[in-house]
Amino acid sequence: MGYNEDTKKLLKEAATKRQERDLEYWKQWKSDAGAWRQAPEDTGLKRKMDQSFVALATQMKPLIMQEPKKWIGGNVPPAAMEAEALYHFKNAIEKYDPARGAGLGTYVTNQLQQVRRFGYQNQNLISMPENRAIKIKLFKDAQADLMARYNRPATEEELADDLKWPVKEVRRMLSELRGDTIIEQSQFGSATNEGDRNWGKMELYYQGLDDEQKKVYDLTNGAHGSPELSVTDLAIRLGKTTGQVYEIRRKMGEDMAKFIS
Repeated sequence: MGYNEDTKKLLKEAATKRQERDLEYWKQWKSDAGAWRQAPEDTGLKRKMDQSFVALATQMKPLIMQEPKKWIGGNVPPAAMEAEALYHFKNAIEKYDPARGAGLGTYVTNQLQQVRRFGYQNQNLISMPENRAIKIKLFKDAQADLMARYNRPATEEELADDLKWPVKEVRRMLSELRGDTIIEQSQFGSATNEGDRNWGKMELYYQGLDDEQKKVYDLTNGAHGSPELSVTDLAIRLGKTTGQVYEIRRKMGEDMAKFIS
């Protein structure tokens, strides 16, 4: 179905306005970043730069999330895809030069093609854990059943009641399936350097661990809602000696370093 001329005109005007807003946000971030680089010890300038980056990334969120959303429900964890997308987004806005003629959105889109390559390179490194695949299917089935029953999207409480899950778990799954796990946490400033790109890869590595390794990882780092335990307490929790726990951690550390490098 084609659009009439009036609709085409309105769509073109809306796109032009969005491009203009994108550029305004970029100019503000570029100015704030330049000021901070002149005085990197100034925490006020650093905070202002981070805030303008959050504003720019939020403005361009639909574009940033285009590729990560295509991988939701696949083998590559959303957190890894989003971290990779934010990494390349940050590189794109650093390198962008409006004097060269390309629009900001076009330039960023071209740079984000690398996110797709990251997904393809990593999709076969691990298989989705069976229990996670089952949970996603159960959740989507419940959404479909409740939609058919009420003729509207189910609320978080209705989904929790139907699945017999805590509401917190329903919210987490909704967030993951929307692709918001990083975007909605306002971590743009910290999710754009090499360290946090590696954090995304660590999430990818985590998905390939067995149940015991995941417990060691979570309870060592206080990750994924788990408490952070000492080696002694961790050994007691797992029914192992402290030496065995140290050996598991050492081997995981070596494997993770190889995976990330």
